[in-house]
Amino acid sequence: VLSVATRQPYLSQTVVQGDTTSTTADNIEFVDVGVILTVKPNITEDGKILLKVKPERSSLAANSPFTVSQFDSDGNVVGTRASVPIVTTQEVETTVLIDTGKTVVIGGLIQDTESKISRKVPILADIPLIGRGFKHETIDNTKSELVLFLTPNII
Repeated sequence: VLSVATRQPYLSQTVVQGDTTSTTADNIEFVDVGVILTVKPNITEDGKILLKVKPERSSLAANSPFTVSQFDSDGNVVGTRASVPIVTTQEVETTVLIDTGKTVVIGGLIQDTESKISRKVPILADIPLIGRGFKHETIDNTKSELVLFLTPNII
């Protein structure tokens, strides 16, 4: 497994319900965001290499905020703000039979990214009616594809 990823933390809660009371435990959990490549090689009887390849690309799309309700010792509701990450994931899994020293190319994980860039002259851009002449917005669309070149060798 090859991983080039960031571990994104988020808060999760576990509630244990008893007969008369309930206990809440806060936990920090993690989700990996980035590129993870899993390769499982096997050598066949005739000397070829059987590869199970699973590339995965994930990115943080947004955070989803929520309120967790807890009770203090007097029974009053105490709210805690938290958020969970919304992760966009692309993955493909394939099996390849290849000779040693040969190269296989795997692609198809395409990502579209849209960036909004705003530029403005301070103060002047905020004046009603004439402010539009002092600011500029650009939307940049980028398309990228993850392409893998794998060359297995029997040593």
